[in-house]
Order: sequence, then structure tokens, then C-alpha cells
Amino acid sequence: MSVELAIDGSLETIAFEEFEDRVRDGLVPADTPVRFPVLTGDRFVPVGDLEFYHQLADSDHRYYRAAFKRFGFPLVTAGLVGLQIRIYLWAKAPGVSDFLVTHLTNWVPATLERGEVYRVLSYGFLHLGFTHLALNLTFLAYTGWNLERGLGRRNLLALFLFSVYCGGLLSMLMSPGRPSLGASGGDFGLLAASVVYGWKHEDVLPDSARMYFNWSILLYLVVLLVLGWASPSVDNWGHLGGLIGGAMLVTWLEPEAFKSNRPRNRRVRRTALLVSMAVATGLLLRGPALVPLKTVRPAVGLQTERPTYWGKAWSFTGDQAWTSPVSEAYYVTRTGTGKPASPEAAADVFLDQLSGRAQAVELAVNVPITLDGWDGRRLTVLYRDKGVDRQLEALIVPHGAYQHRIYFHARADEFSRYRLLVEKLFGSARITEPAELSEARERAQDNPRSFKSMYALGEAAALAGETREAESAFVRAYQMARTEERRAQSAASLLSLFADYRLPRQDRVDAMMLAHPGSVDVLIAAARAYASQGLPGDARRALADAETQLPGDFAVEQARGELEALRLEGLRIEEKGR
Repeated sequence: MSVELAIDGSLETIAFEEFEDRVRDGLVPADTPVRFPVLTGDRFVPVGDLEFYHQLADSDHRYYRAAFKRFGFPLVTAGLVGLQIRIYLWAKAPGVSDFLVTHLTNWVPATLERGEVYRVLSYGFLHLGFTHLALNLTFLAYTGWNLERGLGRRNLLALFLFSVYCGGLLSMLMSPGRPSLGASGGDFGLLAASVVYGWKHEDVLPDSARMYFNWSILLYLVVLLVLGWASPSVDNWGHLGGLIGGAMLVTWLEPEAFKSNRPRNRRVRRTALLVSMAVATGLLLRGPALVPLKTVRPAVGLQTERPTYWGKAWSFTGDQAWTSPVSEAYYVTRTGTGKPASPEAAADVFLDQLSGRAQAVELAVNVPITLDGWDGRRLTVLYRDKGVDRQLEALIVPHGAYQHRIYFHARADEFSRYRLLVEKLFGSARITEPAELSEARERAQDNPRSFKSMYALGEAAALAGETREAESAFVRAYQMARTEERRAQSAASLLSLFADYRLPRQDRVDAMMLAHPGSVDVLIAAARAYASQGLPGDARRALADAETQLPGDFAVEQARGELEALRLEGLRIEEKGR
């Protein structure tokens, strides 16, 4: 398609694309006669009468194209490149590299737990290897110079910093346990901005500049992304976050050469700054609550979560724990088995153990709690270990014969920082049905006439504190038993259930005593059951019968010791009541 121009009495025919370029560059005055068959037919008309001429000849557009071509020294691009080269050279000094890596890399533990939110930006200026530095600065210089010409200095600086920031945030979210550094997040943001900017302003860009934007840059962007995803050592989430940040911000920014755009650009930059500051403030104030968690492999009847990136260690209590990589904070979940105990008794046992391992142990808080229907205690304990004041928060929840302990301890001067994390961890705790009980139920349903299945159900239910189910299962097992040995076994387990959970079943205890007068196991269990019901005379009589059967037997002496312990416990409770 061609256009004819009548200039100084001569006729010139040019391609429409060249005609557009001349109009944009201000080389075709409005009174120039032109013939454009599609619009003017066979007539010559002043080009200023054509509507599209004014769009092409817009003074702002001409000024922009001229400014783009004559743009001077890329001050911001050079400043960013120079700053990163200086930091790289500084890192060669003894001890500096370790300092920079320790204090300025993008690392979730330090950002969230210590509140060092500046890391989400500072990591973008660190390079420890020359190849890494050279590659990043090559793309920074190339894309930065062209965007600085196209958008202006302030917009380029905002684009780079916002891209680094977004890259740091996405890297924190998707790979929280991995430290990262380098300007590649900012580079990907500038690459993405170059693509989007070229698409937005293709009509005003000089032809010679279009190769630096849109589709030409998209190829580099795609290749770099593919290469990054193929390498496990590359922070690909940081790249993707920078890409998203740069593409998003450039969508709202306009070239500074258009004076009418400058107020809008200021608003966009200020909005990006305010959003970034709001996110940083949120990280500072609520960082520990944002620590990512993962489910701990369920223990018997207990399910909880723990910080994803914390490593295994040993707590001062001798329990295996998870510990923070940036502080002396420990988190323990532990389930033990023993005799069923009240929450108060279980808490006292835990405090006794703490007193044996730490100094100056002080119980600050001891309040009742309920977790999924099971009663427990929440403790706050102050203590000193290795000369350092520390604080411990614990949940103690007896679950039948299981003793669940969940506790968190840290230095006293750091504990307030972890308060939100503690609440999040404790809130994740759930009392669940032990797998052994579920499996025992299934076997009992599949074999309803099997003594072994029914007896196993009784044992599993007794351990889990399901006393009614356990009692029913032991009674049914007793009825199914075909031998005296199995009946005595069921009877002893049933009476032990009454003793452990202090169930008032005197008539049934009497009946079992009469039914199995020669079974030492039944007699010992009956003695314990009588004692738990406050019948010491009957308990001593049952033990005497057992001792007659087996004089000096260890089990009899052990039961006698338990009865004495119960008597002393009753005296202590009575004394407290007074």
C-alpha cells in the first residue's frame, strides 16, 4: 500500500509504513497534499484533514520518540550495576562474605522468627560467584538501559526493586527452608517488563528500538525460565516472583516522557511502596505465626504439626525435639504409656522431671484445658538452664494409659517473639483414635466369636481410655473362654481395668474373687480394684489369699507397694482438703 505526497511541486510515492514514520517524526506538515486512494480516492487533500494523521503526529508521541533516541547516560542502570560490583568486590575481604551471607540473604527463619524483613530486598544485591554476577548484570544492563530510556529513571528503579521484593516473597512462600541471593529476581522482572512494555507501546516506539522489547525479549525470558527449572540449584520461585512483580507493575506505569503520565506514575510507585511496606510490617509483627507447618507422623492417639524447616535435636529434658535454625527454641511432642493418671497427677510428674534437669524451676501457670473431649493441663514454667533464664509452655493430656506431652521452650528474652507460633502449634494438636484400637475393632467385627479378637479389643480399648468398650469386651471374652486359664486371664484384665480407672464395681469384683479363688493374678487384680474403691480391708484380704497361694511372690509384693502408695496419696489429698 502506497501514499503519494505533493511536495514543492513534485510528486513522491512512498510506502505507507514509511509515511507513518515520517508523520511520527514530524517530517510531514499538516498542509501537505496527499493522495491515499483508500481514503481520498483520486483527489489530493491536505494530510491534516485525515483523522489518523493527528494520532500519528501527536506532539507527545514525537517528543517521546525523539527523547528515546537522544537519551543520555543510563544513570540508574549504571548505579545498580556498579553497586552490585562493589558489593561483590567487598565480599572478597576476609570475613565479609560470611557476614553478608549470614545477615543479608533471603532466609525464611531469620525473616519470620527474628523479624529481619529487610532480607526480602537485600538478597537482590548479593553475588558470591563471578559467573553468577556476570550473567545477572548482563541482563540487568541490557534490559535496564532500554527500560530507563523508555519508562524513565524513577520507573526503572521502582520496577527493579519491586521485582526483587516479589521474587523474595514468592521464594519464601514456596521454598521456606532454602536461603537465596542474587539479582535474578529483579532481572526476570525487567525482562517481563520489557515484554509487556513493548506490547503496550509498540505504536510509539521507534522502529530501531522494537528489537529490545516485546516478542524479541520473550524468547530470552522463556529460555531462561526453562534452563532454571532444569537446574535444582536455581531459585526458580524467586525468578517467577520477580517476573510476576515486574509484569504487574509495568502494566500500570507509563513513559515519563509523556508529562501527563507523571502524576499517575507517582501514584503507582507510591502504591507499590505502601503495599511493600504493609507486607513487611505484617512479616515483622506476625512473622512467627506465618512459619509454615507440616504434620508430624501421628503418634499413638496424638496428631500435631511442627515447623517445616526446623531440624531434629535433643531437648534438655532428654526428649527428641525440633529446633529452630536461628534461635534456641525447641518443640517436643511425646506420647508415653503407663498407668492411667489424672491431668493433675500427670502434670506433677512432668514438673518433677523438669526439676531434676533444670534449676530454679517455677510453675507460673497451671490451668485446666480440654482437648477433643480429654481433660488436661496447660503449664507455663520458668526455669534456668546453663545459667540462662528460659520459659516453657506445655500441654499435658492423659488419654487413657497414654500420656501426651506437647511443649515448647526457648530463652525467656526470646519467648514473646514465639508466642504466636506456640499458639499455632498447640492449636494444631488433635487427640485421635489409636490405630491399634481401630484395628482391634475390625478384627473383633470380622471374628465376633473369637476369644483372642475380643480380648485384644478389651486391651486396646483399656489403653485408649474407652472404659465402657473395654469392660464390655472383657466380659464377652470371659464368656467365650473355654478354659479356666483364659477365664482367669479375662477376669484379671477386667479387674485391672476397674483398678486403673477407679470404676465402682464392687459386686463384680466380689464375684470374680469367688469364681477364681486359686488364681493369683485375679486375687492381685481384685486387691488393686478394692483399694481404688476405698476398701483397704478387702484389698488386704485379697492380697493375703494371693500370698497363701504363692508366698513371697514378687507380683504380690509389688501390689502391696501399690496399695501403700494409694494410701499415702489419699492422706495427701485429705491433707490438702483441710
